[in-house]
Amino acid sequence: MAEKKFSMIKVVLMISLFFFSCEKNSVNNEDESVLLGCTDSLAINYNINANKSDNSCEYAGCTNSESVNFDNNATVDDGNCIDEEDVPHGYHLFWNDEFNQSTLDTSHWNMEVLWPGAFNNESQSYTNDPDNIFLQNGLLYIRAMKEIPFNPSQPAYTSGRINTKDKVELQYGLWQIRAKLPSGVGTWPAIWMLNSNIDLEGWPFCGEIDIMEHVGYDPDRVFFSIHNEALYGNVHGTEQQGVYELEGLENNFHIFS
Repeated sequence: MAEKKFSMIKVVLMISLFFFSCEKNSVNNEDESVLLGCTDSLAINYNINANKSDNSCEYAGCTNSESVNFDNNATVDDGNCIDEEDVPHGYHLFWNDEFNQSTLDTSHWNMEVLWPGAFNNESQSYTNDPDNIFLQNGLLYIRAMKEIPFNPSQPAYTSGRINTKDKVELQYGLWQIRAKLPSGVGTWPAIWMLNSNIDLEGWPFCGEIDIMEHVGYDPDRVFFSIHNEALYGNVHGTEQQGVYELEGLENNFHIFS
């Protein structure tokens, strides 16, 4: 599964960060306790060992001055520039990720590691393995796989699951995700939102909005649902679920919002 994701809201810009490290530099041979380097943890070349700045810090962001998310402080373009025509009318860009890096930007994303059956009696375990979650040619791939060697009498599967908890959170706004869905019976891709107070309130009291849910045995439909304290679990056939039908839905990228 590949998806491009960005969100829009009337707030401020956030940028994606990469992490590298600088080589240690001694100021002089007499005082090896002073190490020059970038001491700003927000910089892409932050040196955790440096204790004195050498003014070498570099910052990732959109360096195209004609883009709506141009970052005057950026010294290295992160590939996430957005044109004004891509922003829905009445909104300002808050954050986006075009997945142009070589690996997932962990300053904005978390990879969840979970055991089989942790949620919904799902058969797969969730890993941070690059075979399950990887970036390629500006696309994020979340891939479900059979374990190798595969044992039909004890089938095992792996997949990927990511979120922005404690890293990208907002109360009001428009989220848009461009994604191509997988095909095949047994698949169950989903894109959803949870309240940031879930650890305190628990589910379903925190509420849940399903932006997109798709099941492989029903390939031409996607579901959009709301779960809350009043009605949760199976909301099919209620006012808390909408259904969109499109023949060949799995064949192309679509924007879910």
